[in-house]
Amino acid sequence: FTIPSNTIVTINNTLQMLPTYMGAYFVFWEYGKENVTIDGKGTIAGDNKYHLYISPYAGKNYYGEWGVIFKCIKCKNFVFRGVTIKDAFGDCLAFSGSHLPNEYGRRYADGLLVENVKILSARRNGVTIGARNVIIRNCHFEGCGNETAKGTPPKCAIDFEPDGIRHYSEIGNQNVLLEHCTFKDNYFDVGSS
Repeated sequence: FTIPSNTIVTINNTLQMLPTYMGAYFVFWEYGKENVTIDGKGTIAGDNKYHLYISPYAGKNYYGEWGVIFKCIKCKNFVFRGVTIKDAFGDCLAFSGSHLPNEYGRRYADGLLVENVKILSARRNGVTIGARNVIIRNCHFEGCGNETAKGTPPKCAIDFEPDGIRHYSEIGNQNVLLEHCTFKDNYFDVGSS
């Protein structure tokens, strides 16, 4: 799914992804979108608890790690408030700049607020960040990357990923605030890879 710019999505029920055997997918794919709010008291759940481990990814007993619920690339002014995001095969939320070589000078992600959100049981990371002006406030992170979630590296509740920063300095993290968050039973609470 793709959410258009300048949109508010309120979720008060449970959106449950159907099981898949795919090692790479995005439930919500957001590229270059602006001014999007996802709020409510509902839940967005991936398929990690029900994932079909029947076909090894890339010919190895690995199965992939890129099953992302919200994949936001080069986006601006996104708000996640009040919802629960859980059971991602990869990351519950990934918010980062673009690695495409033709986007020099305009590849960064800017403006993310994650507030009063529960991030639960992500297999890889709860939240992956590579952006400017990020606030993660009053959130609860539980069970990310651990054995119960069948964790795969980096196994963090919050992971700062400056992948490619040597080539594209503008995709690094700048002006990030973590405030009043709680962490329970994650493999790592906060990391950088």
